[in-house]
Amino acid sequence: MPFNLSQRRVLSLAILAASVALAAVPWSPFRRSLSVAVGSELEQPMRDLETRFEQAHPDIDLVWRVQGSQDMVNQAMETRADRPRVLIPASGELLRGLAERLSRQQTDTGLSDPEPIARTVLVAVSWPERATALFGTGPFRWAALKKALEQSNWKDLGGQESWGRFNLRATDPARSNSGQLAMLLWLRSQGGDQAIDLWRRALYQPPRSTDILLREFIATGPNDGDVAFVYESIALSRIDEARQRQGSPYTVLAPDPSYETVLEAAVLEGKADGRPADGVSFIRFLRSDAQQQLLMDWGFRSFDGRRPANAQTIQVLPSPDQTERDRGLRLWTAAP
Repeated sequence: MPFNLSQRRVLSLAILAASVALAAVPWSPFRRSLSVAVGSELEQPMRDLETRFEQAHPDIDLVWRVQGSQDMVNQAMETRADRPRVLIPASGELLRGLAERLSRQQTDTGLSDPEPIARTVLVAVSWPERATALFGTGPFRWAALKKALEQSNWKDLGGQESWGRFNLRATDPARSNSGQLAMLLWLRSQGGDQAIDLWRRALYQPPRSTDILLREFIATGPNDGDVAFVYESIALSRIDEARQRQGSPYTVLAPDPSYETVLEAAVLEGKADGRPADGVSFIRFLRSDAQQQLLMDWGFRSFDGRRPANAQTIQVLPSPDQTERDRGLRLWTAAP
């Protein structure tokens, strides 16, 4: 049946709209999936990275999910076909530990050599009034934090009685890299393993990931958290959110020295969701100049050590190796 003029106009507009949509979003009927697991510190930039990667690789559907870094490597030990093909925990040391565990399994599952994609350091965030009461106008000091953990009440620390108890926040070391770094840096600052008892008692129901921790810290404000240990990258990227939610930004305090963590990516071999070659392409994409600049815009240090403009200058310690991490986790598990 022939179309009238009005119908032809509607049909033309529909065809034009479809053409524009197809041009804006590359699409192929034969797109294949590539599954990627990332630590929570990468959640915000991954939205931009996903769009850019799929525009450059229209035949690949990038599917990513956020996991606590320790959870990620533990689940990679399970021989399931739906495992992520690319793993990007918060520390390359976790990947090296995973590679050793996989080699002992004697299966077809292995791991490619990890490649660095970004760096960040462990910092503390605190609300301005609380930071001033605890540290004065100076930098972060472990002695001041120890006093706060021992005395507990702000009234005894020179703060306001209405502030109640001092609340320290950090993630669960058994599930999150930042929690491991915070715990190990605390033990290092105290010069002995016996300090684990005070740290363990200070943390009530620690969250499983750094992103969850900082979201809660911002949402609840000073009433539920006075000092929290997070990554510099996530602290810098969410500071405006804190200003909007609480009326003022938190203060970023960097322990000096502090642990650096190098985010590294590796391709899981054997059963997993996605082709190994596509995983290699994604890692190469992350290391390109344009994506490195995007990550620096989100507060990360580049994989070759360049710092974002608002990053602090501190002495950087290499990330703890797997032996030191395992020792710390044993102390954490055994602590009352």
